[in-house]
Amino acid sequence: MIRFTQTQLMRSLSFRTSRSLILGATAFLAACQADSVVAPTGGTPDRISVSSTVGTPMSSFGDSATVAVRVFDAGGATITGVPLIYKVSAPGVVESLGNGIFRAVGDGQVTVTAEVDPSATGARPAGYYANRLTGTVTLQVRQVPARIVPVSADTGFTALGLIKPVVLRVTDARGNPMGTSFSRTWTTDNPQVATVDANGNVRSVGSGTTRLTYSIGTLSWTTTVIVNASRQHVSCMRYTQRRNAREACVTNTFTLRGPRGSTP
Repeated sequence: MIRFTQTQLMRSLSFRTSRSLILGATAFLAACQADSVVAPTGGTPDRISVSSTVGTPMSSFGDSATVAVRVFDAGGATITGVPLIYKVSAPGVVESLGNGIFRAVGDGQVTVTAEVDPSATGARPAGYYANRLTGTVTLQVRQVPARIVPVSADTGFTALGLIKPVVLRVTDARGNPMGTSFSRTWTTDNPQVATVDANGNVRSVGSGTTRLTYSIGTLSWTTTVIVNASRQHVSCMRYTQRRNAREACVTNTFTLRGPRGSTP
């Protein structure tokens, strides 16, 4: 029978415990390396580049821009087919059509962020990827006047002092109506015939013709204002002279005037 002292027994148990801990830690590290948790390799996204196909502000609602995203691995090779998540910094300027395409819906500026979906990076187990790969690009929408469409443009006057509003509709290149925040001017070539205020109200001043112009930057719309307020009246008188019937006529010219500030 082999007998162990208390000291020898304790030394034996300590050796066995340490050996078990070392073997367990080695197995755990081997498993972690197999799952590539710390350093995924082989086509794993490492860097992202984001740009836009539109270098200038989109000028019409409905215009679209494509956010182009390139994903690279650690060696600089391009990786394709990587799922992406897109986020917009503020609503009301662009709307997402999917696949990185955004359509202009309102004036303003937004930041679009493209992010590699962390659950689809190729790291194992799925979802384990330390770096958050994101890139941003700025999209701008600034509606530009492109067309002027008359809605109500009756510029013929039959009396002086009458006022008629000229109503125009301004649109962008896609036909979307514009607001009133842009600079615009109304002018007439001959204010002795007609005048116009900042709201397009035309007032007849004197008989004749003049040109009315509405301008927005280099864009303009022109029409002719005709004021015909003069009328002729013929008065005739019949009489007998030396037993002969005679008639004398006089032609008078006068100007029609309407009530001040009135509209026909």
